Amino acid sequence: MVRQKRMHNLLHSISSRPRVDAMLLSLFAGVGVLLAAIGIYGVVRFLVEQRTPEIGVRMALGATPQNILKMVLASTGRWTAVGSALGLFGAWACARLLQSLLFDVRPHDPFLLGLVLLLLTAVVFAATWIPARHTHRPHGRITL
Repeated sequence: MVRQKRMHNLLHSISSRPRVDAMLLSLFAGVGVLLAAIGIYGVVRFLVEQRTPEIGVRMALGATPQNILKMVLASTGRWTAVGSALGLFGAWACARLLQSLLFDVRPHDPFLLGLVLLLLTAVVFAATWIPARHTHRPHGRITL
């Protein structure tokens, strides 16, 4: 009985280290995604502010709020596509360096890379939607 407890404690101490590493990596990844979303929001808001005169002229010439929203989202979509391609290439290249920290995950798992790409794309468009949606008011004044 004593021997079983010792073995259980030994196994627990051996297996707890990778779990702690995985939990810390997950926590830091979550904080990184949150900081990225805040940064993207700030950059997109700044870019929309810079385009205020252009947006005003477009609205004066008859552009609808939906057209303005599509324009801002399309511009962000192009940058997102370029950034995603570069990010996937970087993740693919650096996966071997992080292999020792991965727990039951292959370094080049296409499902996992696709899932992360989908998550980050959703974060980008959520962070873009807020400033793009506020480029107009119902009575026609442009506000940022």
